[in-house]
Amino acid sequence: MKTTKLTYCLIAVLCISQLVMAQDKFRIGINIGGTYSSLRGNPVAEENKAALDILFGASFELPLKDRLSLKMDINFESKRVTNEFSNLGGFDPLLETSSLSLSLNYVAIPVMLKYRFGKDQRFFVNGGPYYAAFRNVKTKVDGNTVDDNESDSLFQNSDFGISAGIGMSFPVNDNSTINLELRNNLGLNNISKVEIVDDGSLKTNSLNLILNWDFGL
Repeated sequence: MKTTKLTYCLIAVLCISQLVMAQDKFRIGINIGGTYSSLRGNPVAEENKAALDILFGASFELPLKDRLSLKMDINFESKRVTNEFSNLGGFDPLLETSSLSLSLNYVAIPVMLKYRFGKDQRFFVNGGPYYAAFRNVKTKVDGNTVDDNESDSLFQNSDFGISAGIGMSFPVNDNSTINLELRNNLGLNNISKVEIVDDGSLKTNSLNLILNWDFGL
């Protein structure tokens, strides 16, 4: 099911790309950056600490007016949190604590309106909805990967929410630009398949620092 949904999304992206390729100044680029993610929605989830991980992907931008454009990304994004837990049965408190790292991996597709402002339109803001297809979860205990495929079944096949960012552009030449953006992605749906006590939920939030290099076609 996860693969089928992702396939449909990629087909839609390719169709849109073919339609807009004929437009003037259509831009395509590459993204690389970091994520700083957290979980919310219930007290247990909020005990986890936000952690850094990676992001990479591609960008597509279609100008609509002088300062306004439609922007879409396809990014692999890893949303990681950490925690510590006690091992029962130990006698030395220093030996009873283990570290846990949980990475939720998604292919995220934000579709945003982008507005440029300032001198030479060097600054920009953008915002819009995002859809993220869940790929898998990676768990590490004390730095060692835990081989547990059943954990994937605990999470919904997708996440969706609102993305908003602000950034600055640095022209490289007449045809390419470096863009630096700080973006926040606020998850709006419950990503847990299992029931959470007290009618709680499990939602994501990730802060992205994205370095983008795009080219005009």
